[in-house]
Amino acid sequence: AAGAWRREGHDVRLGVNLSFQNLHRLTLPEELERLAKANGVPLSGLTVEMTESSVAQELATSLEILTRLRLRDIGLSIDDFGTGFATMDHLKKFPFTELKIDKGFVWAAVDDLTARTIVESSVFLARRLGMTTVAEGVETSEQWDLAARVGVDVVQGWALARPMPEDEFRAWLNARERG
Repeated sequence: AAGAWRREGHDVRLGVNLSFQNLHRLTLPEELERLAKANGVPLSGLTVEMTESSVAQELATSLEILTRLRLRDIGLSIDDFGTGFATMDHLKKFPFTELKIDKGFVWAAVDDLTARTIVESSVFLARRLGMTTVAEGVETSEQWDLAARVGVDVVQGWALARPMPEDEFRAWLNARERG
């Protein structure tokens, strides 16, 4: 579907969540490249998302696979940032391009100074590392405003749109780009 959307002129990025098992298949970079090309999705329009725990198991294999993905211009996102054990070490070792701030911090940041400080610090850290920031789970205008105020690059959540079937998404996307 993403290839069709791009052929229609929509500049959409495709995010793919990977499990621990996928991240340790040495053929993964070649498989993703083949699938993307077969579906008309440029590798630069693809982002692989993984949780902190998925890269923690076998670091050497994870590093090799993630590096090979980046060499193909595929983006790498660390999902649910702040909920795992080795976050800072992962940011140092792996070539991530995107940092997704966990929705628990985003939700709490509106009313809680500690959570807001964590969100602000995450945005600052990502900027210094040349990464894009995503606020997960944005559901209210207050959360949206807070994300904008602290400099988050992208919001993800029901405040933008609820999950929808492809035909509804296409209509939503067309309306959004027109207006």
